[in-house]
Amino acid sequence: MEGSSTHIEDPSILDNTGHGPLRVPGFGDIPMNYELPPEARFAHGIYEWRQAPAVTARELAMVAVMNHLTDHLDWHVDISNDEVVARWKKEAFDMTALMSDKTWDWCLKELRDKAIDFRENQHIRVLDTGSCVCKSDTPTLSSLSTLFRWAVPPVLRQQKAQQGLDWKSKQVLSIVDPWLFPLVYGKTLVLDRGRVDLHDVLGAYKHATVAPKPVDKRVSFMKLQRWVDKGQIPARGTTPNDHLETEYYRWSWNYQCLPCEVEFVKDTGTEVRITSYINNLHPAYQGLYGAIEKVISLAIKPWNDCLVQGQSDWSKDSNHGQLGPVPLRIITYGIEWENELPDWADAFNVPSTIRKRIYRRHREELQRSMEDDTKEGRKRQRKLQALEAGFCDVAGKENMEKPPPDSDLWGKAKEYLERPEDGSTSPMALPQDWQSNPWRRLQEKVERVLRWKHPEPGTAFSYEEWKSGQHHDKPIIDIVRDRPDWGPERPFYPVIPPHTPYAITLEDTFRQQGLQVLVELENIELTPDAPTYSKGRWQLPGQLNEHIVGVAVFAYDVHNITDPRIAFRQYTRLHGCYYRYHEELVAKRSVLLNCRPAHRQGKTYGLEYDAIEQILGFPPLYLSIDNYANPPYQDAGSIATPQGRLITFPNVLEHRVEPFQLVDSTVAGHYRFLKLYLVDPHYRVCSTRNVPPQQHHWWAAAVGSDLATAGLPREMIDEIVQRTDSWPMGMSEARQHRRALHNEHLWNEMTKLGRMRGPGF
Repeated sequence: MEGSSTHIEDPSILDNTGHGPLRVPGFGDIPMNYELPPEARFAHGIYEWRQAPAVTARELAMVAVMNHLTDHLDWHVDISNDEVVARWKKEAFDMTALMSDKTWDWCLKELRDKAIDFRENQHIRVLDTGSCVCKSDTPTLSSLSTLFRWAVPPVLRQQKAQQGLDWKSKQVLSIVDPWLFPLVYGKTLVLDRGRVDLHDVLGAYKHATVAPKPVDKRVSFMKLQRWVDKGQIPARGTTPNDHLETEYYRWSWNYQCLPCEVEFVKDTGTEVRITSYINNLHPAYQGLYGAIEKVISLAIKPWNDCLVQGQSDWSKDSNHGQLGPVPLRIITYGIEWENELPDWADAFNVPSTIRKRIYRRHREELQRSMEDDTKEGRKRQRKLQALEAGFCDVAGKENMEKPPPDSDLWGKAKEYLERPEDGSTSPMALPQDWQSNPWRRLQEKVERVLRWKHPEPGTAFSYEEWKSGQHHDKPIIDIVRDRPDWGPERPFYPVIPPHTPYAITLEDTFRQQGLQVLVELENIELTPDAPTYSKGRWQLPGQLNEHIVGVAVFAYDVHNITDPRIAFRQYTRLHGCYYRYHEELVAKRSVLLNCRPAHRQGKTYGLEYDAIEQILGFPPLYLSIDNYANPPYQDAGSIATPQGRLITFPNVLEHRVEPFQLVDSTVAGHYRFLKLYLVDPHYRVCSTRNVPPQQHHWWAAAVGSDLATAGLPREMIDEIVQRTDSWPMGMSEARQHRRALHNEHLWNEMTKLGRMRGPGF
């Protein structure tokens, strides 16, 4: 772990049940920046996830194809139909140039196993490359779509009336916004003991006290805010002040979003009920509460299959990072070459007579200078040593000659020079002077015929070994285990923890204490005047205060729009220390240019960079030493979210809604969905069980009803309510806090980008 977060080994000391004093982060004697050791909780993506090794472009193509095919109706049945499978094979080859027979065979085996999982669990893992996403399409979810379409409109109408906004002018409508009316340290009323009764949420004010205010340690936030105001992103390698301050931006020292409490109903299964109010959704809407409970119940098992278990020592540079639930299918740290010069070719790499003569003279002068221990003598030694370094191709070859005429090496050289070129199958004619200049002609030949190839699944280990966890993360091209080039001050000896399967069962492990969930309901509305949505931005929800580790999205109402999709990307630091393309970088920075392997000389210099970028699906020049423009992210793919689909994913993946538009441009359309954010259940955080509602309009409606029941005239009631129009918190103040909270998320994002190193370092 890094930074100054506070570690408490025993999570059982946390308590927000109301049966005793409130003991959660920021309350009692628990510091606000309290954090469990990684192995005692789930991983998050704020600073604790990097996918390593990077996913190959071919594997990304494989999971994209499998995700696409599992969108077909009854795919889990048709995968056993050979005629359908033949059509799907053609479909797969049409989708990507990276599909091959060997790749398809792997995909087919995996799809048939996924079909078994789907029939058993009613959901499957997709885009599963280390981390993963789960998707589910069931009749139950389709029925829930109808229930939501019935239950949400009354809430929207009520909010329009209460908030007084011109909703018709807004493309994105937040029906239930978890970032509105958050816990405000130093402002919000909190119960130190007792609970907020779900059926009498306004009865707890008299026992509440103001939440304590921690000391904000982010002294450079104004600098970050200027970047926010200008829409700028700090260059990587910079920080708001120094690396010690970066830690503090991962936490909000002013706010925490308030989850609701969810408890399991029975001794087994995933059925749940909500036992504290959903922030910004009045408990009077029992139909909607019930529908949300059903979605939470259905999200639990998919969360089990996608959450990332924390791992100790993840942050050490000698380790890869956290390990996701799914091992990679293709692992490589280098390049497989075709037509590479064989080792025997070095027998023709004979230095010229002139270079041999110059090298011998330098060696003799260097030996004589060793006898002179004066300042001038030592200066002469250093100069001669530098000159000698330029002749590393001669060292050890002073007496080397071409192979004798009867050597079989000449036949091998002839065969190599005659290899077909440019896709031809006919042998090439030999250059006339090839015997007098064999090394030069071999170099020219390799520049024309050298090719790299995308690695294939099933090369280092079989599908059966991968499926059974017996593959041992074996790479096709092994990792660089020792990197002396980096000098004694930066030794690099990577330790790669084996990928060990693990099982997560939220419903068993946390049955007694229950779960905490943030709820969001959002509409994206398109009209003929605004027919396109293109405002989706990459998100990693929450800050460490919220401890969000899982997300679920349920699309319950999709009408007259093109295929809505959610895209994913993940931090993928391609540590050049152990990837073999970095050898070329080391050679480039060295004066020993003539010591590079033959296939990397001349025109092919730079081919290694280009090859590894394409093998791993990165754009050209992505791994350049001077490239600080591209953040070290790798796109993981996107998933369609048609009406009635539920997807879940760990909060280590950044996500965004992809652009979409109206199908019929003359008619309005919409994309309406429920979003759930799972708080790491290894923790307890302050929730709506502990905070009486802050919404003034809730309180005003209840007070008005009580006063009317008591017989007070309407004029007097209105006057009483108006005199307290900001208690506990008015809508205007809540929006100000929401904007400030959003800015803090941007500060966190900027410090994260500022501390990231380039893609290859």
